[in-house]
Amino acid sequence: MLSFFSHIKLTISKIFDSIKLFKLLLGTLFLTSILPTNIIALESNNLNGTTLNLLGIAIHSELRNEIYIGAMFAPAEVDNYKSLYDTSITKNMSLRFIQGYSKRKIARLWKQRIAMNNEKSKWQPLTKDIIRFAKIFKRTMQAGDEIKLIYIPSEGTKIYLNTSLFLVIKNPEFYTILLNTWYGKVPPSKLFKTGIIGENTDYLQQKIITQYESLISVPGRFDKDRPKTVSSKRVNTAINKKAPVIKETVNKTSNKNIVIAKSVSSATKSLIEGFKTQLPKIVTRKEKISYVADKKALFKINLELSDSNLDNTTLKPIDLSEPLSKHPITKTNKIPSKSPPQPQVTKETIDNTSKSNTKNTRVALAKTIEVEDFANNLENSSESDEVIDNDLIRGAYTRELINTVKKNQKYPKKAIQKGHEGNLLISLTVNAIGEIVNLALIQRSGSRYLDIGVLRQVREIEPFPPIPGSLNIESFEVEIPMNFSFTK
Repeated sequence: MLSFFSHIKLTISKIFDSIKLFKLLLGTLFLTSILPTNIIALESNNLNGTTLNLLGIAIHSELRNEIYIGAMFAPAEVDNYKSLYDTSITKNMSLRFIQGYSKRKIARLWKQRIAMNNEKSKWQPLTKDIIRFAKIFKRTMQAGDEIKLIYIPSEGTKIYLNTSLFLVIKNPEFYTILLNTWYGKVPPSKLFKTGIIGENTDYLQQKIITQYESLISVPGRFDKDRPKTVSSKRVNTAINKKAPVIKETVNKTSNKNIVIAKSVSSATKSLIEGFKTQLPKIVTRKEKISYVADKKALFKINLELSDSNLDNTTLKPIDLSEPLSKHPITKTNKIPSKSPPQPQVTKETIDNTSKSNTKNTRVALAKTIEVEDFANNLENSSESDEVIDNDLIRGAYTRELINTVKKNQKYPKKAIQKGHEGNLLISLTVNAIGEIVNLALIQRSGSRYLDIGVLRQVREIEPFPPIPGSLNIESFEVEIPMNFSFTK
């Protein structure tokens, strides 16, 4: 009886194996039939008289969700991704979206990936171009939408959304930092880099090509978002963001709050509003600064306003259209006080007030020096100076944390003795001063000796570099892939 059931079980198993083999044969025949069509379609990418062939193709995923397919096209003579860095050849980076992706996410993705895969000395001079590039994304990407980053040696980098040209950047270094987002030290994933350098298996390669070709974009979907003129020249656009201010109580007795601005523009504005004078219309920050011939005199005004001796005195309005040296600061008659009579001043009150005035004057002086330094930097700034962007700072800090871990990475001795290899992914969270808040394994290596050894190594690195103050956050999380293999 037992042997009968065993015989039936074996027969059913053979039938299922036969069905699997049949499906595999059908799949192979299907791929063989579509292979020439897909290759011809992808190789027909003709730019500026140059035929571009598919060099590599891969899928970018986030949390196991497929986001886009990246494809790299290059001339036939390019057989290695390293040759793509030659600025004398035409090339095309294409991204076709598999599902919806918000405009904020796509802008942040590019900026952070650029900072993560390039040294600051490389991307910092191109900060304004990077921000211009990130700003072209004004709506959510949907399935089928395509971003094309085409480099032509004589023209620079042309950026298309579907069929619409949005931006042209002539500096060839801009395309180099874009290439590094795929081919740099921190690619979207290890599997992505394997595919984009052209090392996929034939089966996986053709599967992704078929999916890539099935994604069809809608021509003209982004036409309403296009700028009126597409130019390679930079356009200085005003950033309508109010500069942060710090409020300090400079006289506790009179309970007066003086706003000390961190930027010259806001300091000048508050000064003008305080005097309520009619001034010529000021358009830009540089024009505002040009109205102030002697900055030190302006800061002297701010300091005097921030002092505790602002009892019932006012200052004569100053015409900022002329040098301040022609308009010395003088006090006018006191404004009649409407407040109730002050209590009798005792010796103890005088001592306390004197100490408070001294302390508050020091605070005001420190803030004023900070504003003065900012003004000097602003007046001497140029187009190539640093522009602060939090996404770029996040990317740069992520790069710094990853490099810190990789620099201290060692093969655990017990794993070497056992001959264990493996890949793992860790999640590291640090606080503002670089102390570890949380450390966990997202993906295990399959070897407990590797897993335990890596966690021990990372904890020994503490403290990590502190979080940049400009991010204004209490903790920062980063995922770090780590590979251990005896064969490089």
